[in-house]
Amino acid sequence: MGRETRAVKQQLEYLKNYPDIKAPHGESYRNFHQRWSDLLHRIMQYAEAYSTEALVVVTHSRNIDALYSIIRGAPVGDTQNDAPEGSVTKLSSFKTGSGDWSYERIWEGK
Repeated sequence: MGRETRAVKQQLEYLKNYPDIKAPHGESYRNFHQRWSDLLHRIMQYAEAYSTEALVVVTHSRNIDALYSIIRGAPVGDTQNDAPEGSVTKLSSFKTGSGDWSYERIWEGK
């Protein structure tokens, strides 16, 4: 079961700094990052292919935190760690097919 980020902040930092160590009852940060990156890139390809349609993806705040490293190609563990639980983040491309993506929080949640 998920826990609020503030309750596990130190553990998350440790796992990001040592991305090959598995979380208790879970996966390593590197595995999480790769799994999320693969899915996110498929979502982005779909969004570019069907740019006239709205696409909504519901995910956890830790996935949002990892957006920075994934869309900028930064190292695993280089995250923002500031997405509040229950927030809404908009991910968009600058122009269709360009491969340039940005994101912004449009609602802080709670």
